[in-house]
Amino acid sequence: MIALYLKEIFLSPVGAIANDEIESSFVSKSTKEPGTKVEVLLSAKMNRTENGILIDLGGRLSLSTHCDRCLKKITTGYNFKSDLEIKNQDVVHLKNYQYPLEELLNEQILLNQPIKELCRDDCKGLCANCGNDNNIKKCDCKPFIEINSPFVALKGKKHGPAEKKNKQ
Repeated sequence: MIALYLKEIFLSPVGAIANDEIESSFVSKSTKEPGTKVEVLLSAKMNRTENGILIDLGGRLSLSTHCDRCLKKITTGYNFKSDLEIKNQDVVHLKNYQYPLEELLNEQILLNQPIKELCRDDCKGLCANCGNDNNIKKCDCKPFIEINSPFVALKGKKHGPAEKKNKQ
């Protein structure tokens, strides 16, 4: 469990400041590939106030995934920043004064993860016919659409407004 330990700052006088660094990992349920191990590097600045604890949290999440086009294994990372306020009445209900961070980290993954994860911007992907990685060597296959498309018979025929006007 990744957590901030708040007992020391909670028992400190108002105005006290504490810093914490966390380097850990957890298994995320929020990635495209559930069960992915996520490396975490966090920095927390905690400030004791009259009403509770203000936390300025920032860090980097690193995880392994696959390119959505060529399926190559890649490592990607996300920087994030989050501000938390934990009220006095909430701190006393925490088990061992530990504030769990995994839910927050899973949210950050969901917010930062792109729709398509690519190994590089110009990734050519795999050939739909033979499965060849087009980034390494272009295959000699004809385009997949030409081979299996029911519209191949219409290829080369023009039916449009310009052609209709010429016939009239």
